[in-house]
Amino acid sequence: MSEPLIGRRFGRLVVIDEFRSEKWPMCRCQCDCGTIKDIRRYSLLSGNTSSCGCSRRKDITGSRFGRLVAVEYLGRKSGKTLWRCKCDCGRETITDYASLQSGNTISCGCAVNPALMLSDRVDGTRLGAIRHPERKHNSSGVTGVSWNRRRKKWEAYIAFQGVQHHLGLYDDLEDAAQARAAAEEKYFKPLIKKYK
Repeated sequence: MSEPLIGRRFGRLVVIDEFRSEKWPMCRCQCDCGTIKDIRRYSLLSGNTSSCGCSRRKDITGSRFGRLVAVEYLGRKSGKTLWRCKCDCGRETITDYASLQSGNTISCGCAVNPALMLSDRVDGTRLGAIRHPERKHNSSGVTGVSWNRRRKKWEAYIAFQGVQHHLGLYDDLEDAAQARAAAEEKYFKPLIKKYK
């Protein structure tokens, strides 16, 4: 019988329980950051795993993003890394790292000026969104292009004046990106030119 690991430390992890999954002997571990995670026993003993993943995560505590300052890492949810942030107005908010990094979230909401948002909206479209449509955290790297898992093809689309237009399915990402670029020329460019 294997030697029990409860109470033993492996890097930032301390084993608090042992059990067997359908396939592997597992250990429930508590990380120094407070996260509790189930990890294969072999991964601990071989040294392959020594933290819950927090050692790879960039610590942004104290970093400023617009009016927000990152205060505390709250873990992951639905694939997003969540942070509690304090706003210059005194309120706190929870947001994900990608939104902070991209500049999509810069305050608890207090920085949003409804009058500016309305003045930016013409013909049912926000000019700021179509002047700068790039999204760095987009999974394909191209705004308006995503992988259709069911059809196993790249799908291109564009939203304009409250309507989403399907631009087709493509084998190559480059073809889908070209379809999206052509649609931006067709839909966005005339409006930008009109309200330049």
